[in-house]
Amino acid sequence: MKKNLALLLCFFFSHAVFHFLAQSFAVLLPSIQQTFGVTPVQIGALITVREIAIGLISLPGGILSDYFARHRAHLLSGCLLLYGIAWLLIGWAHYYYVL
Repeated sequence: MKKNLALLLCFFFSHAVFHFLAQSFAVLLPSIQQTFGVTPVQIGALITVREIAIGLISLPGGILSDYFARHRAHLLSGCLLLYGIAWLLIGWAHYYYVL
């Protein structure tokens, strides 16, 4: 029972972190536009590429999570780590095309 509660809490908090970071992207767009001096069309392209990448990763990610169901907590932890590293790399970007 205790292990199931820990797994449930892990899923809950990771889901919350995912949505927090996803929504923070929209808040950062004006700052990104000003910092990199890009046009609204380029901001739209950035959003489009991001959404396409999410769509392309979601299906294989779902299949992998079903395949590795016994190690779901490890898989979730690894995905959150990679997600955090990606946001860190975005923060260090010096050019629009690096984003």
